Amino acid sequence: MTPPNTGGISFESVGELAQDSAGPRLGNAEVAEPTEWRASFYSRSAGHGCTSTLIGPQSLLTAAHCVGAGQEASIKVEDVPYSGTCVHHPDYPADPSADYALCKMTKPVPGVPYERVNTNPKALKVGMYLRLTGFGCVSISGTGPIDNVYRVGNSPITALPGELPHEPNSIITTATVVEDAILCRGDSGGPAFIESDMSSARVVASVNSRVSPVQRRSYMSSLTSEKAMAWIKQWSDAAVDQRICGLPNAPDGCR
Repeated sequence: MTPPNTGGISFESVGELAQDSAGPRLGNAEVAEPTEWRASFYSRSAGHGCTSTLIGPQSLLTAAHCVGAGQEASIKVEDVPYSGTCVHHPDYPADPSADYALCKMTKPVPGVPYERVNTNPKALKVGMYLRLTGFGCVSISGTGPIDNVYRVGNSPITALPGELPHEPNSIITTATVVEDAILCRGDSGGPAFIESDMSSARVVASVNSRVSPVQRRSYMSSLTSEKAMAWIKQWSDAAVDQRICGLPNAPDGCR
């Protein structure tokens, strides 16, 4: 995946990408319709390609390895810049599965349908499919160059947090057939979703973290592991302008 970044990072809006969702499918992922992912953001930073998600007017979620602790993340919506300082989960980097960063924007980002986070651990089950998203590479091996296209794809859960050694926060999916998605460089920090039959009903289950190309495993840091839930709630409760969609203090404008 993306090498750890100890500095800041700049993101641009997926919703403003000029790409055609009718474009060719690439192995195990399809080109996304940008307007359906307006709360997602991508980075082309050299060596630090990453993805992030707005989960509240001033709350940006990404992977801890995408941005340094105490460093700044910036996004741009309709040419208007927004920025904020990021904090890491306290267990990272000693625990790689705690790969969470929350960034508080200095002002609200309007006009974006903020994604909701999952708060129900029981909504995740082995065998169910997650919707993986990201601005990643083009090879189904999980490696290779980034082609500047935002893609989405489904992959089955094969392990939940705590079911594998040293993975207390990880949801793991395994691509067992060519149609299954696998994470790769550039997807880091992006959201994986639980989706219902209705395309408008989805919640963020996790943050894209790591990949094992040989085993075709993708590792996502779950938002509903015990430690993640406690930390996210504590961060959101700390200030009224850090509210998060899906939590009891949810702001207006959630998807």
